Amino acid sequence: AVTSILSFLWSLPLLAITEGGKWDDFVEVARTTPAVMNNLLASGFFFYGYNELATLTIKKTNAITQSVANTAKRVIIIIGVAIVLGE
Repeated sequence: AVTSILSFLWSLPLLAITEGGKWDDFVEVARTTPAVMNNLLASGFFFYGYNELATLTIKKTNAITQSVANTAKRVIIIIGVAIVLGE
């Protein structure tokens, strides 16, 4: 959790420099469209959960096993999406 918080704080200056001019527009859309805020919160929650599970996996196995499993997961997801979309 500390790494996620520090990463967030470290990225704030870059956010302000590159996207600062659009902040008011974003706040307006987030206030008027509940789906934007819901998706933003869900995305952050699932990303945090994914990182926690990855850390637990590395602790129980090792980094190479986790890396191979992550690569296999990506291949399975790509194939699954291709099947669902009929491609």
